Amino acid sequence: MTVFACDDNQIMLVPIGTPASALKQHRYQKVHVLNFLRKYIDANYSQPITMQDLHSKANVTHRTMDRLFKDELGMSPMKYLLSCRLNAVRQKLVDPKYSENTISEIAQDSGFSHLGRFSYYFKKHFGVSPREFRKHINSLQVIN
Repeated sequence: MTVFACDDNQIMLVPIGTPASALKQHRYQKVHVLNFLRKYIDANYSQPITMQDLHSKANVTHRTMDRLFKDELGMSPMKYLLSCRLNAVRQKLVDPKYSENTISEIAQDSGFSHLGRFSYYFKKHFGVSPREFRKHINSLQVIN
């Protein structure tokens, strides 16, 4: 027989008599999987990454993986990947070391294969186009 148990505002079915330590272990495992996947994405964002890649690396179902990200980070794994890539581009556009690189080169080096989508997502995420962002950063550097 199973009953409902709460684990950090999540309801799940557990067998009667399941000790609290088992529930804590379940929570630890979820956090461990999420941290593992975040570190993997953070280290490999510039490479092509699919949901299947993440699923295989963590050995969890797509549904479990998607739920972990949405519950803990408020976004899907692929949105997290997109956010990592966009932030990497933004950091490189600010870094003088990349001033000679074109925006296209920086975007491609950060994992974007479709430049039109990159530009769309950058503007949606930061409120300005990549070119406007770089122009603004360059104007600030000239003042300093």
